[in-house]
Amino acid sequence: MTLRAENFPALFQFFGCCFHQDYLLEYSDWEEAVYQFFEGHARQCTEDALRELEVVLRVDDDRSAIGRLIAARECNYNPNSDGMSTIDWLKLLREKMREFLGSD
Repeated sequence: MTLRAENFPALFQFFGCCFHQDYLLEYSDWEEAVYQFFEGHARQCTEDALRELEVVLRVDDDRSAIGRLIAARECNYNPNSDGMSTIDWLKLLREKMREFLGSD
């Protein structure tokens, strides 16, 4: 499967909302940005982003393609700065989404 940004609109809306160019001025870290998204957007937004993230994570044959895809969508967070690979960070993000959605 080829990863194309237009196939993941909810996920990239999520990235754009959480990790815009000024996100570090608004939030102390990436996790705070994510939790603010959860609290400030309809639950459906997180459900849709999670569904698309699951698809992205199933494409594990070209990890560099996933990194390029995320960078192309103006995600201004670099997981390497926190000692994580992009894939590891996306898996952690998936778990945070699942936890949030399961908290009702």
